[in-house]
Amino acid sequence: MIINVPGNVTASDVSNLRDLVDKDWGDEGWDQQVASILVDYLESLRKNNGSNAEWLTASIALQILGIALIAVTAVLIMAHVG
Repeated sequence: MIINVPGNVTASDVSNLRDLVDKDWGDEGWDQQVASILVDYLESLRKNNGSNAEWLTASIALQILGIALIAVTAVLIMAHVG
């Protein structure tokens, strides 16, 4: 069972949220500023999550490659000794 493979999620598009905050917000007060900050925060979290998922995928692939190379090395040692 593979646990650490990143999965697909359904999420809102940050650019659409930013457009809503910037253009379609009726209130020019504190609420809009907070919403704008939260959209920026959400965007940074998504970028960071995407980067972490790529690193995780690469590390899992390299671990699998390392295990395969160790197995090949063990087989070659046993063939050479025997």
